[in-house]
Amino acid sequence: LDELLPVKVRTPSNWTEETIRALVDEQGITSRKQLQREHPGAYEAAHTRYPDLLDELLPVKVRTPSKWTEETIRALVDEQGITSRGQLDREHPGAYEAAHTRYPDLLDELLPVKVRTPSKLTEETICAMVDKPGIFARGLRCVEHPGAYEAARMRYPDLLDELLPVKVRTPSKWTEETIRAVVDEQGITSRKQLQREHSGAYKTALKRYPDLLDDLLRRSKWTEDTIRAVVDEQGITSRTQLQRANPGAYAAARSRYSDLLDELLPKKNAAIWT
Repeated sequence: LDELLPVKVRTPSNWTEETIRALVDEQGITSRKQLQREHPGAYEAAHTRYPDLLDELLPVKVRTPSKWTEETIRALVDEQGITSRGQLDREHPGAYEAAHTRYPDLLDELLPVKVRTPSKLTEETICAMVDKPGIFARGLRCVEHPGAYEAARMRYPDLLDELLPVKVRTPSKWTEETIRAVVDEQGITSRKQLQREHSGAYKTALKRYPDLLDDLLRRSKWTEDTIRAVVDEQGITSRTQLQRANPGAYAAARSRYSDLLDELLPKKNAAIWT
C-alpha cells in the first residue's frame, strides 16, 4: 500500500493568525465576503481554525429592525397626504416595501386599489364619433379622441379596419432612372430648380439617391475665394465683364456675396450732365 498508494503528508497552511491579521490590516479588508472573494485560502483557514479571529477582525453586522411599522406607515400616509400606492412607492420606497411584504392588509385599508369602471366607449359610441364630419383618418382620430382610439385599438381592431382602414402607400414613381430622365429632358441645371419644379423628385433624390444628385447637379464651385481668384487672374474690371466672361461666378456673387461684388467691382457713379 505504501508503495502503490502512499499517504500524502499535508503541508502546514501558511495562513496563521498572524498572517491573516496582517493581510486584513494591510489590504484594508472590511468584510468577510471581501476576504472570501479575494483570499479564499485565508478565509477558509480563519473560518475553520480561527473563528474567534474572524469575529474580532470582521464582525458580522447585526441588521437593525426596520423603522417602518404599521404606526409609522399610517402616520406617513396621513401627514403627507399620500393618495396612491404608486405615490408611496415613488416617494418612500422603504415604507412601501415594508407595507407590501409585511402589512398587505394595511395597504388595502389605507390605499385600496381602485377598480376600473367599464369604459363608456362601445362600438356604437365609437361609430357615432367617426360619423361626425372631419374624422377620416386614424391619426386625426387619435389626436381628437385618444380614449376612443385606444378603446377601438385594444378591444375592437376589426371596427377600426372597417371605419378607418389603413391606406396602403403606393411606391414612389421617382427612381434613379425617372429622376435622371426629368433632369435631362427638361434641362434642369440646379438643385433649386429641381426642388421648385419637381419637389417629389428632389425629396426622393435627397433621401434615397444623394450620389445621384452629386452626379447630375453638382453644387456650385463658386465661393468667395474662387470668385476673388478669377477676378484677379483674368483682370476683370467691371461687373458686366464678369457677367459676360463667367456668368456662373457673377450669379453666385450677386445672389450670395453682394458685399464681395461691392469690394471687388464697385459700381461707378453715373456722370451728371450739366
